[in-house]
Amino acid sequence: MLSFDGNCLEVTYSFTGIRHLSLATIKSSELYCSSTVDTDCKITATIIGCNANTRLQFIMSYGSNSVSYSMDKVNSGDVVVFDGINCKVTKNGLNAFGDSNVVEFPKLHPGKNIYIAQHSSPVKVEFVTEYYPTFI
Repeated sequence: MLSFDGNCLEVTYSFTGIRHLSLATIKSSELYCSSTVDTDCKITATIIGCNANTRLQFIMSYGSNSVSYSMDKVNSGDVVVFDGINCKVTKNGLNAFGDSNVVEFPKLHPGKNIYIAQHSSPVKVEFVTEYYPTFI
């Protein structure tokens, strides 16, 4: 609010505070995000077992919504990272954005988030998620 009485200017400010906690790491395909807002995250998928040149595909589900992520040509031992914190997609440390279907980088939503694997051939994947819990 701004007002002026001829001699004095009066201004009222409102601030919104955002608090970030230290990095949280969860080793599971199901996790609870403690943030109060959507929060950028880094998803690391380590391929434990699969046929050669398999397509990694999983759905990130939260509430009644979901987002699909995939990476072409993965092999056993590959490490695939969908990094919403630094806006990168890598496979074994190299840029792999072109081999992915990423349109939007991953975010965790407050509450329960689940990764659901969808593959045409058997694939075993270990998920690790990192994020900075964020509160408004």
